[in-house]
Amino acid sequence: YAGAAGGMIDKYGYPFLRGRVFDVIEKDYGQYDDPCDLFWASGAAIFLRAEILKETGLLDDDFEYHMEEIDLCWRIHLAGYKIRAVPQGVVYHYGGGTLPTGSYRKLYLNHRNNLLMMFKNLSAGSLIKRLSVRFTLEGVNACVALVKGQWTWFRAILAAHLWFWLHLPLMIRKRRDVQKQRKVKDEVVFLIMYPRSIVFDYFIRKKRTYSELIRKKEHTFQNKRIKKMHHPDKIIKTKI
Repeated sequence: YAGAAGGMIDKYGYPFLRGRVFDVIEKDYGQYDDPCDLFWASGAAIFLRAEILKETGLLDDDFEYHMEEIDLCWRIHLAGYKIRAVPQGVVYHYGGGTLPTGSYRKLYLNHRNNLLMMFKNLSAGSLIKRLSVRFTLEGVNACVALVKGQWTWFRAILAAHLWFWLHLPLMIRKRRDVQKQRKVKDEVVFLIMYPRSIVFDYFIRKKRTYSELIRKKEHTFQNKRIKKMHHPDKIIKTKI
């Protein structure tokens, strides 16, 4: 549930998992028992090399909870390394033990931290194009919450965006530090990202599982491209 078989992220910053997309959780039939490249791994089930963390830095304390491991994995990609799934590993994790599902704090941090993560890690050109679309999608989320009378969700979105604009100086400093350390261009990192909008594919195209979103041939071809773009020694093995 929490980490499934490794995490991915779409072009507009929405994370999802091999085995879980939004609220759809697949039953484990061994369909994701293959080692593969990931964009991120759950913080509850990740092994990292100490020398890489010295290079990229640790988890960002300002995230508090939620998506801090995705931010770290993004920085690892920017440093030219890879994240890999090792399906032979088994981890038991109590999901949602810190903040209950649907709580204001959880919703707020999910929206806020996602915006902060994108602002820190995308290059200037990518940030302008992708964050503008993300703001539009956030507006749609707020309208849906308002229409459905989900006031907790609506307030969380507004508070997340208020924090974003009030803390621009802090985010600019964080962004400057990340961009100084990056060793690869966005084009390389985008190879491991889901190239479409997961929101559109899930709600409009009705693609509800990871296997429906990414066909086997496409995933295999993507992995071959990624191997060519990364140094073979720069690999992080991640147990899921």
